[in-house]
Order: sequence, then C-alpha cells, then structure tokens
Amino acid sequence: MVEADKSFIRFAWGVTRFVILIGGLAIKLPRIHLGECRKELSRYFLLGCLANHQEYSFWRKENHPNIMRCYWCFPFGLCLIAKRYRYQPTNLTQ
Repeated sequence: MVEADKSFIRFAWGVTRFVILIGGLAIKLPRIHLGECRKELSRYFLLGCLANHQEYSFWRKENHPNIMRCYWCFPFGLCLIAKRYRYQPTNLTQ
C-alpha cells in the first residue's frame, strides 16, 4: 500500500491488534473480539497487550533497525504509539 498523503486517517487490524494510522503515527490497541466465547475474547485481548508491551520493550532495549520507533506505551500494553511504516516497493526489473 503506497500513499502519497499522510494526512488522513486509516484503520487496520490483525488477529490481536487494531491499528489507527494517523499521519506519521500508528496507534496500536489490543483487539476486542466480539466472538461467541469469552475465553477467546480475553485471550486475544491479552495477546494484543503482550504484543504491544514486547514491541515497545524490544525497541527500547535493542533499538533494532527493523522495528519502527516506538514513542510511548501505556502500562500493560493497553496502547502503543509508534512511527508509521511506509512501504516503498522496489522495481526489480531494472
């Protein structure tokens, strides 16, 4: 997905996290599944919290170049604010 303008809001989601993309920021929240079973609901929510916390702590300790800069994380991984990744496709035919 390539976009020229970063000024609008987009929404994305995976299995464990819901992401709000605003300009150059990505706000990552644990996803609440409105499924049939409460056990699954809490499981995916907790996995989303864990993913946020691990991403933030890994970036802080390692400052790994493959992880986007994390600006701030709520306690327990309830919300992570990170730099938005911009995919730049490369032309392999040249």
